[in-house]
Amino acid sequence: MLGTTEQTVALWERRGKIHAIANGTLTLTASTTNYVYADPTTGAVSVNTTGYPSGKVPLYSIVTGTTTVSSYTDCRSYQPSATGGSGGSFGNQNANYVFAGPSSGAAAAPLFRQLVGADFPVFGASGASHSAGAVPDPGATAGNTRFLREDGTWQVPSGAGGSSTLSGLTDVSVTEGAGINGYSLTWNNTTGKWVATNVSGGSSSSSGFGTPDTPPASSAFTWVNQGSSTVANDSYGMYIVEPGHTGDSVALLVKAKPSTTSWRMAARLKFLGSCTTYNTAGLCLYDSVSGKICHFGLQITSTSAIGLLVQYFNSTTSYNTNAIAAVTWAEVPDWWSIRTDGTNYYFEVSQDGINWMTFGQVAVGAFITANQVGVFINASNSTSIPYGLRVFSFTAA
Repeated sequence: MLGTTEQTVALWERRGKIHAIANGTLTLTASTTNYVYADPTTGAVSVNTTGYPSGKVPLYSIVTGTTTVSSYTDCRSYQPSATGGSGGSFGNQNANYVFAGPSSGAAAAPLFRQLVGADFPVFGASGASHSAGAVPDPGATAGNTRFLREDGTWQVPSGAGGSSTLSGLTDVSVTEGAGINGYSLTWNNTTGKWVATNVSGGSSSSSGFGTPDTPPASSAFTWVNQGSSTVANDSYGMYIVEPGHTGDSVALLVKAKPSTTSWRMAARLKFLGSCTTYNTAGLCLYDSVSGKICHFGLQITSTSAIGLLVQYFNSTTSYNTNAIAAVTWAEVPDWWSIRTDGTNYYFEVSQDGINWMTFGQVAVGAFITANQVGVFINASNSTSIPYGLRVFSFTAA
């Protein structure tokens, strides 16, 4: 066995830092190569005859004879090849840290640190080069109106109106067209839902009678000359009843007419009245300024005949004339409509809500400048028998 004392302070470099190891004594094995190494954490020096252990810092390789040291090699500079190809190992580091130069400023020795935005190049526009990189900075103020385009720029979608959701829009109406088939779609900003309303009675179902009605509520209408008339609401819609009376007294439930030049008002109605009076009920146009009324309705006469007619009223109690005289009808229609193209009002009826028949027409402005639309009832010339009108559906768009 041999004993030796290191004659100088051992210096070794690890991870960019110089470490000093004080002089000490090790026991070497005779007639072999001894490998002297240090622990990278504690600095403790050890020796073996098998080679430098993985993760330790090589100091010396010493060849001994039977009683003396024959030669030695100084391995104190950090040389991965001196570890027999197994390489050194770094100490434990925090997750998501990398071994890199400084994050900013002048050049400096590398160390373990977290990545920063400047470590990533901004990607370029797509194309043959297929540039890689990070997402470009969208700006100092956060928003929700832009998207990242393939040319590497942030853009607001064309026609987005600065909103990424329907809740940011005002009420939107979709006119009748392919795929809607007779229905008007309206976005309700309060409920956040689309509402489908039957405009022309169209249907996409195979039955030919349309989808179930959306029952109207009386709260959407305003009474004109209500008097003793009543209205009830249920799951089927509105049920209006006017007590019998002498002479004319037209009761109306109306709402604002559509603002467009061309529009349609359509409803599914059912009538209940006497066959001994001139009871009428149906759809109406109303001018709230002059009080004039134009109504398209069903009349039950004293001769038990069922007739369709269009009447003008100067007021709710003052009859003017029949714009279209009563025409006897074999069967009471289920669907009723007043449609305008801006030139004429067209009075239409239908049995299925799909196929419409034009009963008659009058010129727009011929008698009335309407600003409201709705339904009417007039239990005329009866003192004891009421008249009823069931409104299953109603739309004006």
